[in-house]
Amino acid sequence: MILSCAIAAFSLAGVGTLLAIGANSFESQLLLCGFVLLFVAGFAIGEGPLVWTLCSEVQPTRGRDFGIGCSTVTNWVANWAISNVFPLGMAMMGASVTFLIFALFNGLFIVVTLLFVPETKGVSLEKLEANLFAGMRLRDLGR
Repeated sequence: MILSCAIAAFSLAGVGTLLAIGANSFESQLLLCGFVLLFVAGFAIGEGPLVWTLCSEVQPTRGRDFGIGCSTVTNWVANWAISNVFPLGMAMMGASVTFLIFALFNGLFIVVTLLFVPETKGVSLEKLEANLFAGMRLRDLGR
C-alpha cells in the first residue's frame, strides 16, 4: 500500500517537473500522459480505497453508523475542497507548481499513514474495538 502511495506521489512530481521544463516534444507528452496514468493506478490501489476501508474498520460497533457518516461527510468535504483549490492553484501558481504541491501532500500522506494508520489485515472488528477501548495507540490497533 505504501508503495502505491509512493508511486502516486512520484508520478505527480513527474507531472510537475515535466510541466516546469516544458513538455514540448511528442516523447515528453507521452511521458506526461504515462505519469498521469501511473498516478491514477497508484491512487486506485492505495490512497483511494484506504479511506473507505479505514472508516468502516476503526469505528466502534456502538455508534459505527454515526462514525461512518461523519467520516463520509469529511471525505466528501475534503474532495470538494480539493476540487475547488485545484483550478485556483492552476490559475495563480501555474500547472507545474500546483502538481508539485499536490506531490508534496501525497508525500505527507505517506508519513501520516506510516505514523497513524493501523494494519488491520486478519484482525476481527471485535479485536480492533477491544484494542481501541483498551487505549492502544491508533497505529497499534491491529496488533
